[in-house]
Amino acid sequence: MFGDVVVVPNVTISLTETTMKRILLIISPILLFAACKKSAPPPPAEKDTATVATQVLTVRTILTVSRDTTMNALDTTHSFDIRDTIHGIIETRNATNGMTLAGRWFYVKTGQKIADNAARLSTGTNMSHFDLMNAAPWPVGQYKLLVLIDSVPKDSVIFAIENKR
Repeated sequence: MFGDVVVVPNVTISLTETTMKRILLIISPILLFAACKKSAPPPPAEKDTATVATQVLTVRTILTVSRDTTMNALDTTHSFDIRDTIHGIIETRNATNGMTLAGRWFYVKTGQKIADNAARLSTGTNMSHFDLMNAAPWPVGQYKLLVLIDSVPKDSVIFAIENKR
């Protein structure tokens, strides 16, 4: 398979100094290249624990017949009587101090804005109450509460006014 193998006992190979230098000049770059290829990856960057990740602002709006102080009101509805006061409860989470919360009430049929509410938010979770009331009965139809944070629409609720009596 390998042909004839000859074993020569007690053979001494003598290299001159010049030959040794040549071998080192040839082998050194190869060894350096191989050493560079096998270097360990850099350590992972340390996490910056001083910076808190920015959380997403969330806005949730419900409408109630009575003025409830929770987001679990038993009388949450999208249908009101022409004589009802409509209570909007807006919960904001992850707000920044000084943000402006605005509520704009519209009569959908004409697109007419019928009322505005506003509140200044503090850092964290806020519960805001916007009420829509009228001395005379409301016209029957569809209405909308548009909720804005710093003039940017974030939520809306469509509701109906009906003559329930």
